[in-house]
Amino acid sequence: MIQPDWQFWIKHIFNVGKGLLLMAFFFGFQPLAFAQGTVEICDNNRDDDGDGFIDAADTDCKQVNTVFLCSDAMYMLRLNPKNNVETLIEQLTIVNNTPDLTTLFTVKIVLNAIAYHNGFLYAMENNGRRIFRIDAKGNIVDLGAVQNLPQPNTQWSGATIDRAGNYYIIEGTQSPNYRLYKIPLLPGGTYAATQVVGTGQNGAIAVPNNPADIAIDESGVMYAACQANDVSTTNSGLYTINLTTGEAKKVGTLSFRGLSQGSLFAAADGNLYGYGTLEDPNFNQNKFYVWNKTTGAMTQIGTTGDAVGRSDGCSCPWRVAFKRRATGACITPNSNICWEFSINNKFGATIPEVTMNDTLDARFSYNFDVATVEKQLSKDFGKDVRIALSNANGGVNNVVTISNMRLPEGVAPFLLCAEVRPNASFNPNEIVFEQAYLKNLPEFLGNIEPSDFPLTLDPVKDPSPLSISPAFSAKATNSGPFCVNETIELFATGGINYSWSSPDGFGSNKQNPTRTNATKSMAGIYTVTITNAAGCVSTANTTIVVEDPAQFQAGLIKHSAIIFLRWQLPTIQRVRVNGQL
Repeated sequence: MIQPDWQFWIKHIFNVGKGLLLMAFFFGFQPLAFAQGTVEICDNNRDDDGDGFIDAADTDCKQVNTVFLCSDAMYMLRLNPKNNVETLIEQLTIVNNTPDLTTLFTVKIVLNAIAYHNGFLYAMENNGRRIFRIDAKGNIVDLGAVQNLPQPNTQWSGATIDRAGNYYIIEGTQSPNYRLYKIPLLPGGTYAATQVVGTGQNGAIAVPNNPADIAIDESGVMYAACQANDVSTTNSGLYTINLTTGEAKKVGTLSFRGLSQGSLFAAADGNLYGYGTLEDPNFNQNKFYVWNKTTGAMTQIGTTGDAVGRSDGCSCPWRVAFKRRATGACITPNSNICWEFSINNKFGATIPEVTMNDTLDARFSYNFDVATVEKQLSKDFGKDVRIALSNANGGVNNVVTISNMRLPEGVAPFLLCAEVRPNASFNPNEIVFEQAYLKNLPEFLGNIEPSDFPLTLDPVKDPSPLSISPAFSAKATNSGPFCVNETIELFATGGINYSWSSPDGFGSNKQNPTRTNATKSMAGIYTVTITNAAGCVSTANTTIVVEDPAQFQAGLIKHSAIIFLRWQLPTIQRVRVNGQL
């Protein structure tokens, strides 16, 4: 695994939204080339824009380390349909499966095989061997020719970058020459390609049609969107490519007539998105889709407006996802509550010196033992992790700061518990929102990552809701004591859902259940768990007594004797008062 060179990659921050980063590059059918006299290409020892300044002396190359965020916002690179020589860099957001585009700036150059890594876009000249890096201001750096690639007129159809920083590009010429190459992105070094040998002719990837784009998702699986050659072709669809064996496999059995899917995006939410069209004889692309990675089905989720002839895309699933939720549906005053935090580091390396900060509503106080929790957290976040509790906004111990965290790769969950302060008051059915923050992340990861629940692609991070229910208490009673063979009657009040249990294994979801033919084994403490409309839970107990048939004993009047006296007593009273029948 290639470890990031922090001094090289992390310089500045380009703050355009938060979360997932996706980029798509759109171009026309005409041969791709540089637009002469429009932009300075840094580090190529030429005056490309004709202003008399070369490379670093040109103002276009003064700030070339302004990074794109690996964020929930997505970025589209489209060829300007008005002149076909400018590329529009646009921000794409998907909220509730609805895409929205906003133009950020224009790059006056045309490239292909776009991919994202550690804050920058990488691209190839379409019919050549040179590799370029683009920063978030539109500055372009010529990184030189890539060694070991085929002849200069090779057309690169798509690209992607894995977690370790390997840049994959695939040919887009006619079958069977869909060869796949891996190029390690070593900071400051030379660039050399190694072929991923497939099972097709000349080691090509054996797919039936042009793999218009490729994408690697967060689990490390490479997908290829193979488009149709014409509107009548049906052997198109979604494929996976094994990066060890080079074998390509169809996902599901579905094919799509006239599929043109030039862009593929492996999103940080686990979804696979595409951009293209179906059954358009001109292959004009302006529709977004979501792919089912199990069945290979496509579902349209929106359009971009202006259509383009071809497209290329990339994504950034290698981010830090921070989720926080309450472990219970709600709480009541004077109760305890725990929050479950989950940090998913998909970056591909341990991230040191991270701090988590959380400020609770002043009506809550963290009540966990600091030393105990520090010991628990040290297993995942390192032996130097430290916890400090403090006060804010009139609260007591309602602020927690966890410092010196080393975020490991993968998911690291933990619990932090608090209590409701004794003098706290809440409005009926009040909802309290809580949000924590991870700080000191790498700049291209956003520096600060707010907690998000539910975890979505929405650039707005969702604070975790906590429902406060009006206080209620469960109550359980019975109509006993009972004689053997009688019917036991149970009663519960409060709430809307009920769950009864007893020592002998009885269970019922009824509010007022009964048990016929009582036996002594049915006696004991019965418990009912009651849930109210807000989802809060309370329990209550009632004791069931079961005795033998009625008989008088010293100091004890049985249930059946009480019933006998209730019926006989009025008759006896009438005899004594009236003296006659």
